[in-house]
Amino acid sequence: MPGWCTHPKLLVNGQPAGDAKAGSYCRVQRAWQPGDTVTLELPMPIVARTSDPRVYDNRGRLALMRGPLVYCMESVDNKDVDVINARLSIDPKTVDDQVTKAHKADLLAA
Repeated sequence: MPGWCTHPKLLVNGQPAGDAKAGSYCRVQRAWQPGDTVTLELPMPIVARTSDPRVYDNRGRLALMRGPLVYCMESVDNKDVDVINARLSIDPKTVDDQVTKAHKADLLAA
């Protein structure tokens, strides 16, 4: 189970199976039958992370993470925005409730 997932679930035929803990392996030992289905649920809420306060240049800044992805704002992608002075007005404790998630299939298309 990936370490970034705080509440992974492993289901066999819709029932919890094994001991799914973040950052570890999950063993499922059983007599398998034709038609058995395995479902892996890896919740990916949006989480705000702050840097170690000893890193002076990163004080007051945060990163948004969703699963293994870290989102950032860079000037190369935002030519009309002064990213050095950009601000995100959110409460880091409830960021997943405040940020809109949307799937855009063509966003990363080649």
